[in-house]
Amino acid sequence: KARLIYLQKYTKALINNPAIDREMKMEIQMQFNSHPREDLDNGISWLENKCIQPALDILDNQADAVIRNTVRDTMIAVIMSPFKSLDSIVILSRNGKMFLDLVKLYNQHPGMIQTFRFAKDVMMIITSVNILNYTERLTEKLMRNIPILNRTTDDVIQGIGVGILTTSVGKAAINRCRAFY
Repeated sequence: KARLIYLQKYTKALINNPAIDREMKMEIQMQFNSHPREDLDNGISWLENKCIQPALDILDNQADAVIRNTVRDTMIAVIMSPFKSLDSIVILSRNGKMFLDLVKLYNQHPGMIQTFRFAKDVMMIITSVNILNYTERLTEKLMRNIPILNRTTDDVIQGIGVGILTTSVGKAAINRCRAFY
């Protein structure tokens, strides 16, 4: 019974989420009003399948757009940056903004533990970028005979690595924000 009450509150929060369009809110409200309240098992599965999942699917699509934009911006910044020491600051700020945008999109308020887990993810990104800086030296030695590829290849490799890691952080943030169970 407590789970059904929780899912009802969660559904009401989704109905009030400003990121969901008006038509979808009306559809969720209609499904919410017609869910079986007496039968706990059917009521729970009804809310999860007819109300919560469709709303989260819409939010997921918007969250994917936020991640794609952040990955694009971060990769371009890292590839084009002449100052390798500033890459970590760019990565940290862009990923922090992405996380806050995702939290705002899902209209969630993360607890302390979730915030610390995200901070750990960001620190892992910075560590990985530093590891990619070490691979720059290896690539430089391998490509030193091709002048054009020497610097460009290193920047592209680092940019791709940052893009992959930013995507991982974004997907982890989505999983935290959308977890209703």
